[in-house]
Amino acid sequence: MSSKAEILIQATDLGKAYQIYSQPIDRLKQMFAGRRRRYYRDFFALTGINLTVRRGETVGILGRNGAGKSTLLQILCGTLQPSQGEVRVSGRIAALLELGTGFNPEFTGRENVFLYGTVLGLRRAEIEDRLQTILDFAEIGEFIDLPVKTYSSGMFVRLAFSVAINVDPDILIVDEALAVGDARFQHRCMTRIRQMQASGVAIIYVSHDTEGVKRLCDHVLVLHDGKVVNEGPASPMANWYLALMTTDYDLGKLKEIEAQAKARDARDQGGDERPDGTVDLDASEVVAVARRQVKPRIETDIAEFKYFRYGDGRARINNIFLSDNKGDVIDAAFVGETVSLNLEIEFLQNVPEYGIGLYIRDTLGTNVIGLNTFQEQFEPGPGIDGRRILFRLRLSLDIKPGFYSVSPAIAYDQFRAEWLDYIDNALIFRVVDREPNRLIFGLYYPPIRIFSEVEIDVSARE
Repeated sequence: MSSKAEILIQATDLGKAYQIYSQPIDRLKQMFAGRRRRYYRDFFALTGINLTVRRGETVGILGRNGAGKSTLLQILCGTLQPSQGEVRVSGRIAALLELGTGFNPEFTGRENVFLYGTVLGLRRAEIEDRLQTILDFAEIGEFIDLPVKTYSSGMFVRLAFSVAINVDPDILIVDEALAVGDARFQHRCMTRIRQMQASGVAIIYVSHDTEGVKRLCDHVLVLHDGKVVNEGPASPMANWYLALMTTDYDLGKLKEIEAQAKARDARDQGGDERPDGTVDLDASEVVAVARRQVKPRIETDIAEFKYFRYGDGRARINNIFLSDNKGDVIDAAFVGETVSLNLEIEFLQNVPEYGIGLYIRDTLGTNVIGLNTFQEQFEPGPGIDGRRILFRLRLSLDIKPGFYSVSPAIAYDQFRAEWLDYIDNALIFRVVDREPNRLIFGLYYPPIRIFSEVEIDVSARE
């Protein structure tokens, strides 16, 4: 992106403070006290934010829940006033901040198209000209004439996004809203976003999907506790954010990792650090951080899964953990790495016949891997009352980078939904690519990948 491109958003030293009261009565006291006394404390949701967005640039924002992302976007959109600093916006903004923004739940979808379009600055005649295009993209059919309060979250966001992209915005702001759409809709949205990028629309994209941020964004900011703690090109910032998550958002620990990486880079470059002092954390360092954070043993907190646990209790999964080829407990692995999924199982009654299985799911709930002892023709030992076993499954994680969950089960067979014990999403782990700049597009990454070509003798066909 050229540094001479038109600046559409310029935010300088933005801050937002909220008044926090210890008890409700203090609000009344403050009304009478005025400036003489304070019955509240200031909570700064944002502090010292500087942001420049140019025409045609896509800026990503990463940060955990509560980092200040939504507050920043609301200030940029003008729906929230900053407590300090200033923001200048040139051009029309279309924003998908959260479900419900700009819509009246009592109005029909059609009425909300006109309402939202008007809010975004279009005249009624302009909205009527674009109405069919909006409806075709949203694909909600006859529901367009029903109140939006009857819509599913997916229908709601399809209509809102369709309006937002068809008002010719100069700036599009998307805050996690697309995550509620189905896979087909998300694909169409990504295609449309790329078309808008090519036409010069500036985009601010907030997501927890670091792979999506890598693919879409030119520049990325990482927010933490209301401050920008790092920023730069998309790929290294996505890796840095993954490392931050791995350290449980401990900036001190991450700085130690960065110092080690800088020392490594200095050695590789003959003792010179980069002029800007930055460093790229590669996948090996991210995974190494994750593995150092794991305790020697992970005990499953059964209470945490009381609403997601099923079965008659004749057998019980007491523990689940992931381990590497050395036997060390881990919660992160490389693409293609062979790992072991371990289940500690206890039988509380005699069970003549049973099987053990599991699902590995991505963040969208897709069953990426599904395996059980029935299909693999493995016969586990007898289910005798009081017997305890460590069941181990070794497998290669030939799947794309990202977060995954494991849902283990002890079942009577693989055809009936009858379990001795089943825990939904009992374990979370992450897969990281050793090559940070490589993009893996499918869910599955085949371990054998051989491209070849052969010249075709055209003359032999004649």
